[in-house]
Amino acid sequence: IRVLELQPGNAGEPLHALLRPVSIHKPPSYNAISYVWGSSERSALLHLRQGTLAITASAEVVLQHLRRPNHSIVLWLDAVCINQDDTVERGEQVARMADIYHGAKDVIVWLGAAEPGDHLAFWTVELLADFYL
Repeated sequence: IRVLELQPGNAGEPLHALLRPVSIHKPPSYNAISYVWGSSERSALLHLRQGTLAITASAEVVLQHLRRPNHSIVLWLDAVCINQDDTVERGEQVARMADIYHGAKDVIVWLGAAEPGDHLAFWTVELLADFYL
């Protein structure tokens, strides 16, 4: 598989990362990201050592949000770590997704940027969880 080492930066700055292959059996510590894909149009840029990769706006938002100002982080993000233009690779990697998510240190679920009223949804979930526990 490939992992993405997202380089440090501040909000709004261009995204820079290293994309590197690793063994699925002995990967480095990484966080897998599950997120809402949104539009498939690749309108944003991710700057890699190998060149520039066009990514979706939703992938850009996730990476901008997760990026840290002072240190890099290692991530697995399907839209970047799987070659979306290679149908054979995409099929092979999708078949391994359970292993990829299982091997992650943490799985980050990104539902989008915070919106007014979101706190009510989280409050409701907590209330229901307390009720059922």
